[in-house]
Amino acid sequence: MSEIQPFNDSYPLNFDFLTPLSLQTIVDPKRQIFYFRGEVSETTRTRITKPIKTDLGIIGIKDTTGRRTVAEYGDPKPNGGDRLTQKEIFEDIQDNTGVPDVVTRIRGTAHPIPREFQEFDSLQGADEIWHEQVGRANRTSKLRKEVGLMLWNPYHGIKKDLFDKGILNTGADPVLKRMKSALVTEVMVPSNNQGYEGMNRENILEPLEEKLIENSWWADTGRPKEFVIRPDGESLVGRLYKLVKRGVVIGI
Repeated sequence: MSEIQPFNDSYPLNFDFLTPLSLQTIVDPKRQIFYFRGEVSETTRTRITKPIKTDLGIIGIKDTTGRRTVAEYGDPKPNGGDRLTQKEIFEDIQDNTGVPDVVTRIRGTAHPIPREFQEFDSLQGADEIWHEQVGRANRTSKLRKEVGLMLWNPYHGIKKDLFDKGILNTGADPVLKRMKSALVTEVMVPSNNQGYEGMNRENILEPLEEKLIENSWWADTGRPKEFVIRPDGESLVGRLYKLVKRGVVIGI
């Protein structure tokens, strides 16, 4: 949705802490995707030497640096192509390459509008919410080390949840090495082409974000909190987020 301005820094954002597609396929296999772009986790046995076009997408293109191998499915325009599920994308990549995993970098999701929001003026004429998220690095360790901020580390928290829920059973699972980032809201708009300012004026932006992930234990809504720290006389300005469900502060 490149033609739509991203949320500004004062807006609440949804965070999805499971970027490996293999894990998403377990927890949310039927999520409806209109656009997907992910980094393929190649091995020496599954090296992709040239792009592979499938019936659903393309695997093996290089990113702008030329160092990362990427898989791309769908269309950045939400109504520009067919919808796929996360499970369909993952299985297509595995069937055609044998790679162990894909780390999601951009994901566009189509959600039906929850019933309790359907009467709001800003959503009239819309039948879906289009939600785009992009990958951001987990800066928790850096902020802890450099400025002493006591923050919740999503990596350790979600790792514990994966063990508690029986999804993983060993700390040596390779998927853990791929959990170094989070998917963060870039923009969320209704399908009536009215943008997101109307939802913001009606004060439903954050409640709607929370509703969309109410049953997703691996995701949370973050309320922005600015900070200014002056270590060694130099100003460090940044933004933290307090998670609604967990009640903790993160630095992503």
